[in-house]
Amino acid sequence: MSPKQEPPEHIAQQFALDLAELLNKGRLTHAYDKLVLMAEPKFLGILRVALDKNTASLVVQTVNKELLDVKEEDLAEYLK
Repeated sequence: MSPKQEPPEHIAQQFALDLAELLNKGRLTHAYDKLVLMAEPKFLGILRVALDKNTASLVVQTVNKELLDVKEEDLAEYLK
């Protein structure tokens, strides 16, 4: 028997919580003073909810697009 797999939504929720925790810790250690969030729209919404209010206040820009096919060197164009 194979192990039971979790639904994709639950996995996305858990990843958002883990990422939010990492970003919250980064804020506390002054690892950054501004945030730009880039993610597909549904995940971006989940992540926004997971951030604490102080970390969320450092978000200066969001890019809610699926960017899997964009080359890394072209990502800066989405931030302009």
